[in-house]
Amino acid sequence: MTLVSIIVPCYNEQDNIVSTHNALSDLMKSLKYDFEIIFVDNGGTDNQLELMKELHVKDTEHVKVISLSRNFGYQMSMSAGLEYAKGDAVIIIDADLQDPPSVIKQFLNKWEEGYDVVYGIREKRKGPLLLRALYKLFYILLKITADIPIPLNSGEFSLMSRRVVNEITAMPEKIRFVRGLRAWAGFKQIGIPYTRLMRKAGKTKFNFFTTFTLALDGILSFSTRILSLLTIIGFVTSIMSILLLLFILYLKFFSDQDIPGYTAIMVTISFFSGIIVAMLGIIGAYIERVFLEVKGRPKFIVKETFGIAR
Repeated sequence: MTLVSIIVPCYNEQDNIVSTHNALSDLMKSLKYDFEIIFVDNGGTDNQLELMKELHVKDTEHVKVISLSRNFGYQMSMSAGLEYAKGDAVIIIDADLQDPPSVIKQFLNKWEEGYDVVYGIREKRKGPLLLRALYKLFYILLKITADIPIPLNSGEFSLMSRRVVNEITAMPEKIRFVRGLRAWAGFKQIGIPYTRLMRKAGKTKFNFFTTFTLALDGILSFSTRILSLLTIIGFVTSIMSILLLLFILYLKFFSDQDIPGYTAIMVTISFFSGIIVAMLGIIGAYIERVFLEVKGRPKFIVKETFGIAR
């Protein structure tokens, strides 16, 4: 029978583990597939790992557990699940049930039609206004800067065929942006629109800082256009500086008008200094990623597994 793997990355989701398992298990038992639910404990500090173990004992056939040695980040917890999943199709879904499990049936139908990647498109997002605004800004920037087309308003909630998963897990890079890698891999892809719900229980792990970090990883991992943009900005800045110099020389030698005072000069210097610092910051972010990649450390460390042969 066809095996479907469902990866559930978790960090301090003790309030949602059981309800997520029940929802996924009930759905998959109503379908024609064999399945495994892989809970990934991303170094959680609450009781989520113990609950995962209990679910594994109660449902050994379907529930698998991967426990990482510490919090390696959201993207790495998904990557761990992808490396251990055995399914012919692999689904990623968060433990907070904001992505309705019922949409999985539509994913599987499209997969049966021959699509290698089926991803959810968030038509409506419920949640704090500021967080929704940040996500909207992120998708706009990603669309402008990305070297490849990455579907807008799509998250990690998706289905990938075995060959797509094999390609992604074979990629050696340490800094991962799964939805970007999914798009980069190519193959036949389609989006399924759905409404993202409010979190069932617990608190979101995404705040301004984590959202900004995720956005930065996504943009810098899939864009070289920013470096080209820096070159253009540098060229335009140089032209503006030359024009400003010519203007000052004109006032000095061909006009009775006084040369602008220190205030205008200091404002100009501050403006261009700000541009230079911003450009150096962006270049530094790229260098940081190169540094992290060349160190050759593993993407994550697995502390223990349950129901999975290591």
